[in-house]
Amino acid sequence: CSCQAFHVSEILDTAERQIVEYPDSALTTVRSIGRYTPMVPSVRARYSLLYSKALDKNKIRVNSDSLIIRSTNYYDLFGTPEERMESYYYLGRVQENAKEHLPATISYLYAEQFADVVDNNYLKGLLYSHLGEMYSHYNRVSRALQYYEKSYNYYKKANLPQHQAYQLYGMGMMHLGLQNVDRAIELFEQAGRLADSSNFTAIKRLILSMMACAYNGKEDYRSSYKA
Repeated sequence: CSCQAFHVSEILDTAERQIVEYPDSALTTVRSIGRYTPMVPSVRARYSLLYSKALDKNKIRVNSDSLIIRSTNYYDLFGTPEERMESYYYLGRVQENAKEHLPATISYLYAEQFADVVDNNYLKGLLYSHLGEMYSHYNRVSRALQYYEKSYNYYKKANLPQHQAYQLYGMGMMHLGLQNVDRAIELFEQAGRLADSSNFTAIKRLILSMMACAYNGKEDYRSSYKA
């Protein structure tokens, strides 16, 4: 039993190293462990969290909490603040995928309780980004803006320009909805510069499209056409 636990932990260590830069490899690594492999509870919780994380990062939509709930249940009792924060964040992602917006918001807000004591800027950036999306869904624009700005600041600390660009784009969309057109254009331009510097072409197309709409609203048709 102890040999099996050690073997699984070694595989999970490999997946942990791969997860940020090579999420597809991390998913393959985690999947090399059979779901019904005997594991002690601490290893099972870590396996469930890493598997959920790898699925999410590979944009595989999971709408059942049967996997991640093993982590949240265990870490609620025995986890560090970061493990609890991360497990509730990924529980929120599953609930969001299932369009259960209220449970997802509650899970994200529960995860937020640990933000002050967790030193993981990337995780905090993810969490505040999705809280922004939740409040945007509820049409609570000012609250959504606060969360998008927090997310942007944490991504900036983590030195993740593509993630920063996405948050600036989200903030620009909020201001556009509030008819703060000049501020929206400023944010879109800032996001565009980050997208250029990090070769983030997908977001750049969205940014230029919304800039065209913003300039059109100002009747600045030359700038709109250029965008």
